[in-house]
Amino acid sequence: MEIFNRLNTIRAFEKANLAFLASVEDFDIVRVIGLHQERASPLQLKQLYLEGIGSHATVSRRLGRLRSAGHVLAVPNDADRRSIALALRPQLQKIYQRYATCLAGQATWLALTGA
Repeated sequence: MEIFNRLNTIRAFEKANLAFLASVEDFDIVRVIGLHQERASPLQLKQLYLEGIGSHATVSRRLGRLRSAGHVLAVPNDADRRSIALALRPQLQKIYQRYATCLAGQATWLALTGA
């Protein structure tokens, strides 16, 4: 089937560019942080815990790993200097732009084939 070939392309992109995302929780943490960045609303740590991604310990452990690897940044909050906001590093945002293009190409293909 052609669909598995397309899925293989997406998976190859993920392995080459997003290999540091080792779990579903990692994907969700990056997704939530990126979503808040797109909306220009800083994401506080408490808000991340309230997203229901996983237990407090799991999210804390996964976030710590992403931060120590440099994929997630803790930036001072402009509104309240005592707190920090979570942000994705600019290089990771560029990778996700390419990922969106890859997925959009797959969606276009699916629409054309009626799959």
